Amino acid sequence: MASLVKSWPDILIKDGNLPEISASIKQTNPKYTWREWLIVPAYQQALQGDYTLVRELQEVLSYPYDEQSQEVEDKYYRLKPRPFFNVGGVSHYSCSS
Repeated sequence: MASLVKSWPDILIKDGNLPEISASIKQTNPKYTWREWLIVPAYQQALQGDYTLVRELQEVLSYPYDEQSQEVEDKYYRLKPRPFFNVGGVSHYSCSS
């Protein structure tokens, strides 16, 4: 990935095929990713015996590179809600976790 970042300007100048480049990048970076602020409510519901959200997240995160329904995009492809900013444990996410 680091080589792609370094060669990005060369790729744009040489190839210039933005749709193809965009598609390639989308296959490198997942659109839908595990975030604690998404997962915690699913855990909480599961503790009450309701696994609906766990199953929904499992389905969405099983295809993280794919375009999914507008409903899925609206719900899961968004910025972290403001109440979770600066909330340790739910707000912070590490690639090494």
